[in-house]
Amino acid sequence: MYRNHKSSLSSLQIVLQTAIALFSPIIPHVTHYISSNSETESPKWPLYEEIPRYEAIEQMCEEAMRIVHEIRRYKSENCIAMNHPLNILYYI
Repeated sequence: MYRNHKSSLSSLQIVLQTAIALFSPIIPHVTHYISSNSETESPKWPLYEEIPRYEAIEQMCEEAMRIVHEIRRYKSENCIAMNHPLNILYYI
């Protein structure tokens, strides 16, 4: 009757842990109590050193941040509202 019993339990555990994580900002004391009394170990966040680095993506993000900074600077200097769209953008 329960051929995939372990698989079902594993899926249920993932669903419940995700639900606890989603509710934690709303009811932190309850979710902490539930997760601290759990027999299973909750997954750990990866360390900064363990996160893979992609130089090209980092360069694109830095370039995007520079562009946003320049747009904000331009709008501030010319008293243009930040939510007002620009028609033309020249970036050198």
